[in-house]
Amino acid sequence: MQRSSAFRHDVAYREGRQFRKSRDRRAVEAMTTYGRKLLQDRWLDHEHDVLGQLHAAGCRVPYPVSYADDVLLMQYVGDRHLAAPQLAAARLTPAEVRAAWHDVVDGLRRVTAAGWAHGDLSAYNLLWWEGEVWFIDLPQAVDIAANPGGLSFLHRDVCNVAAWFARHGIDDDPEEVFADLLSAAFG
Repeated sequence: MQRSSAFRHDVAYREGRQFRKSRDRRAVEAMTTYGRKLLQDRWLDHEHDVLGQLHAAGCRVPYPVSYADDVLLMQYVGDRHLAAPQLAAARLTPAEVRAAWHDVVDGLRRVTAAGWAHGDLSAYNLLWWEGEVWFIDLPQAVDIAANPGGLSFLHRDVCNVAAWFARHGIDDDPEEVFADLLSAAFG
């Protein structure tokens, strides 16, 4: 799977990730052509690193193969005839919805224990394949310790997915799930 990076309004996500050279910082702040290129490269590099860390931590994410220029190459989820559908588009039975919810919570626990928040989690960046949930689309992932808004992003992720599952019959309290995730991350 190839991905091109283009993400706007990213300042809150980038907090805690600094450019070492003052020239680079100034170029990014001024949004020069060079600064935009630095940001684009940083997003690809960041997503590649996060995918690698999460994969190593046992999270169900596509394995990052490589990246160059404006493309991230990662593991394909699906088979020769069909790509894995987004969870939002998958037609799940009530039992599969319950299984998917438990899979999402377990995945969130692993992601959080690895020190990350997805930062934009919804049923549109979760895949459903062969009875399992895969987490995708992680360029905006935030380090929950280094980013001042890290826990807010995590809380929003939990609330977003809990709301989708609530519309599909799952009535778990997102605040309890959030507390459990904090315990996994800092306990």
